[in-house]
Amino acid sequence: MQKISMDKQYKTRGGESVRVLCVDMKNTVYPVAAVLTRTNANTHEEYEAIEAFNAEGLWLVNEESQNDLIEVKPFVFTPEVGRKYKNNQGVVETILLTNCVGNYKVATTYKNNNGEDLLHTLTIDGEVVPGGGCIFVEEVKG
Repeated sequence: MQKISMDKQYKTRGGESVRVLCVDMKNTVYPVAAVLTRTNANTHEEYEAIEAFNAEGLWLVNEESQNDLIEVKPFVFTPEVGRKYKNNQGVVETILLTNCVGNYKVATTYKNNNGEDLLHTLTIDGEVVPGGGCIFVEEVKG
């Protein structure tokens, strides 16, 4: 298993945001300190908590946990017909065309809440509105 590094991004296995503070804390078992962004189950408000991890990002030394740190790999949008992507609103879209005319070069289709097929046109970077709005965040396999 790889050691946690200050120059990489991480999240918890459970999906919480993580900000690594240091990897050299004076603690032989848990030398990594990180801030986790959590959500209060009752109020649904976000708060931050500092947790300690071993050098490989494990919260518990001998077992897997939802608090373990996992590296976040950079997302690369590859506009290719048939590929599926999830946007930042949780909607999965399928690439239909990649050679549209104008500023919006990519066309996708997706289903709305009523099950109807709808069409989006996007920039080549995967944005519906450049600089804001909906943007693809991960590829969906299968």
